[in-house]
Order: sequence, then C-alpha cells, then structure tokens
Amino acid sequence: MKPFNDEKPIKVSTHVYWVGTYDDQDNFQCNAYIIVINGRGIIVDPGSVLYFENLIRKVDELVGLRHVSHIIAQHQDPDVCGNIAMLVDAIRSAGGTNCKIWTHTRTAILSRHYGADLKFEYSNQLPDGKLILEGGHILEFIHTPYLHSPGALATYFHADKILFSGDIFGGVMKDWQLFADDNYLNKITSFHEEYMPAKEFLLYAMTKFERYDIELIAPQHGSILNKEQSLEMIEAFKNFECGLFIDQKFRDELQAARKLIEAQNKIMNQELSMAGQFQKTLLPDKSIIKRDNRIDVAYFFEPYSQVSGDFLIIDTIGEHHMGVMVIDVVDHGVTSGLATIQLKTLFDEYKGASLSPAEVLKTINDKAFSISENDIFLTASYAIFDFKNAVVTIASAGGMPIIHYRAWKDESRLIVLIGNPLGIGEGDECQIGEESYRFEKNDVVIMQTDGLIDCTNARNEPFDKLKSQEKLMRLIKKEKSAQEVLDAFIESAHHHLGKDKGFDDDVTVAVIKIR
Repeated sequence: MKPFNDEKPIKVSTHVYWVGTYDDQDNFQCNAYIIVINGRGIIVDPGSVLYFENLIRKVDELVGLRHVSHIIAQHQDPDVCGNIAMLVDAIRSAGGTNCKIWTHTRTAILSRHYGADLKFEYSNQLPDGKLILEGGHILEFIHTPYLHSPGALATYFHADKILFSGDIFGGVMKDWQLFADDNYLNKITSFHEEYMPAKEFLLYAMTKFERYDIELIAPQHGSILNKEQSLEMIEAFKNFECGLFIDQKFRDELQAARKLIEAQNKIMNQELSMAGQFQKTLLPDKSIIKRDNRIDVAYFFEPYSQVSGDFLIIDTIGEHHMGVMVIDVVDHGVTSGLATIQLKTLFDEYKGASLSPAEVLKTINDKAFSISENDIFLTASYAIFDFKNAVVTIASAGGMPIIHYRAWKDESRLIVLIGNPLGIGEGDECQIGEESYRFEKNDVVIMQTDGLIDCTNARNEPFDKLKSQEKLMRLIKKEKSAQEVLDAFIESAHHHLGKDKGFDDDVTVAVIKIR
C-alpha cells in the first residue's frame, strides 16, 4: 500500500514540489524535486529512466515542460540523472530551447554519456558558487567532494531555506515515507556506512552545511527532514564512522601499519641526527684555527635538514700554505651528506699532491667514481693561501663567485671563474678555472655556497644578487674582524627573511681575513 498519493506533485515548501515516484518494489526510493518561480521550473536531480513518464507528467502539470529553465544534476549516477537526455529532448520538443544543465565539471564528464546534445554549465566556475535567478532568487551550490562522487554537490535555495543534499542524508528503507520520522537516523546509518568513503569527507560537508539557515533538507534518496531533524543529522554526521574505516579489521591493520611507520621514522630520524652530528665533527675545529696568527677565520654552517649537502674544509698544507674548500652537493639528505664525507676523505689524501687547487679538484673528481656513477653532482671552490709569497690561488668547479676585499683600496671585487661541477666528466672533460692574486694585511676573502644569497623572504625576493653581491660587499669593513663581518652577513640575511622564517637551503659561509 502506498504511504500517500504519489500521482500528483506534492508541495514541500513555498516554491518546491516533490515530483518523484514511489516504487513499492524498491527500498531505494528516488526523489526528484522542482522549484517553481513565476511559472518557470528548475528540476533538481530528475532521476531514473524507470520513472521518467511520471516525472514529465507532473512537471508538465505544474509549469509545462517548455517552461523548465534549469536542470540541476548533483552527481552522475543513473538513479540521479539517468533520464536527463530523455528529459532534455522532451523539453525541446515542447518548445523549450534555453534549458540549462547545471552540474560540476567532474560530473559532466560522465553525464554526457547518457546521450543527446547536452549543454552543461558548471557550478564550480560560478563566483562564490551562487546562481542568481529571476526575481533575485538565489541558488547556492555547495561542493561535497567524494560524497559519494568526486563532483558531488548539494544545492541551497535561499528563499525557502531548503537544502537539496543529494545522496547525503539518504537511505535504503522498507517503510519509506516522504517526510522523516523520529527514528530516521537509525534508518540511514547503514547506507552512509557503506556508501560514504570516510568520516573526514562527511565532516567537511557538515561544516559547510551548518553555516546555512536550514528549514528543510531534501535528499535524493530517503525522506525529507524538518529543521530540528536537520540540525540533529548534521551534528550526528560530524563524527560518523563510515567507508573503509567502518571495517574493524582494516582499521586495526591501518593502525598497526601507522605504528610501524612511526617506529621506522623514529629510528630513521635518530640515525639521520647521528649522521648529521658526525658530519659536524668533520668540520674545521674553530679553536685550532684561532691559533694561526697569519689569518683570522670565521665560518657559518647551517644544514637545511639533519644532514647537509654543504661542507667546508680548512686545513694546513705544509708549513707555509693553507687550503680552504667550500662544497655544495646537489640536493640534501643522506646521499649528499655521504658525498661530502667522501670528499673530505679524498681531500685529506690528496691535499699535498699539488699546490694547484685546480689539479687537486681534478684528482678528487677522477678518484670519486661513485659521485659520477650515482648521478651526484657538486660545485666546489678551493683556495690555497701561500703565506710565504702573499699569494692566494683560487679554483672553481662551478662554485659561487668569490668576494675579495682589498684593504689598501677599501673596495671589494668579485672573482668569477669558469669551471665544470664535479661529477660531470672525468679526465680532460673536467675543466676547472684557476687564478692567483696577491693579498695584503686586512684583505678579506669570502667563500660560500648559494644558500645565503638565494634565501628568499615572504615576497619571494632573494637576499642578494648572485652576479654582484653588492649587499654583502657593503658589509665588509677593514676594521671588523672575520667574525664581525660574518655576524653582519647573517644578521642582515635574517632581517631580510623576516620573523620566524629560516633559510630554505643549506648555508655555508667562510670569512678569511689576512692578519
């Protein structure tokens, strides 16, 4: 026995009518609605081909098919809009030529397969999701992704304060009624558990729905909710287990996998931290450097992550020479960090083989086969200070331009050398530029990787210009110690970055001042 007379349209609110069909052979009832404004109709979720004849009869009775101005398809399933091509043909045959179909772009991709020459307009391309109708009436499209399709949406009709919710708040039930009873939540629980993918998606939709002043909720399946029931359902679905997570076995497996990943991450972070600490122990010992009365050296070394792709070597070579090498391995992390350690080992072995920094870099390049084999590339600048002859010889394997402050002129210049990064080629293929310069008391040499100059602020502006380094040059003063010059660099960089923003790359800077 039918719960009511479904042969006629049933008025739901001031402008809205139910134009669906009651099917006593199906527990999954399909609701179609029409909004009637000044004799024109907007059909919401026209429904299945099974109930098409009932739909067009009721619509024709209310407004006449040719006066249907819009069709809203809230998602693409056959029970929601399977008859849309037939409906459009019927409207056109009745003389309606301007009917528009509103849906999400993701829904239109599939809905077009129902046939006919369907012309879609897209809810997700409207400013604020609002469609202004004749007489100032407003339809507002609310996107509810994955409930239960990517392009799913709900529609709020402002004049009647009614929310057309699509599959949300729908259900499968034997004792279906058009208007919900007090036990409705229990009736629709299983449908949502099985059809909605995850509680997070439901929560996202509920936080949207609760912003609206809702008098009625009209789902595409199930029963229509009054104001009190609507508030109750929205609150209940804010924390509703559904989809994959309703399966306890799956949840247990997921929890176990999460704990395993957390444990592995903890071990990995501990090992990375240990690797980073080990890498720092290989850096130049500042207390030993200070004992050398020939130069004043200060350096800054800050990894972007636990293990740095930058590295700095400062070491004596015989009685009258000192070498300073700045290394920047492409990328960050463990592999890059291991490459820096390998380079330190090779430097220790070959630093005395030649007083030509270019030759030392070429030797290191040729010996470090694993660098090329693992597609790891790095730039390096290497300077050898000859204190007996007051000459510094500098080589660059794709390294940053070096600043040379000449105290007697009180001016700075950039030393730009051409050279291939290490790891690009072997033997004669490895071309490394080298030049020598005289130095005097209070001269300053600045060697660095690109992390300091390239650091960007909130407006994505770099700290300094690579080709000029004018900002850094202005901070070098003859009367300042190496540490004071370095402090000025870092302070200026942090001022540029702004509050709470750190460097976005490994940073290594060495300041060498001749005593």
